[in-house]
Amino acid sequence: MRVVLTGRDFQILLFLWRWKVATTATLSARFFAGRSLATAYTRLWFLKKGGFIHFQSDSGGSIFTWTLTKFGFSQIETKLPELKEAGF
Repeated sequence: MRVVLTGRDFQILLFLWRWKVATTATLSARFFAGRSLATAYTRLWFLKKGGFIHFQSDSGGSIFTWTLTKFGFSQIETKLPELKEAGF
């Protein structure tokens, strides 16, 4: 399945690169203002299925967060300022 990223998708990946981790609520408020949390979650899950981001929970299973994957980083690497070290 070929995934076509939108401008908003790239912004989400850049956000996760910069801040390293974010909750669904944080990403929803930032990138899906005026839309339902379900809309945000559906798109985030789409990015997860495409291998761009990873979903994880804390050891107690009460806090769920999203992080950038190595593949997701490779998709935004050319849009980043010059890095001191390669990687994310």
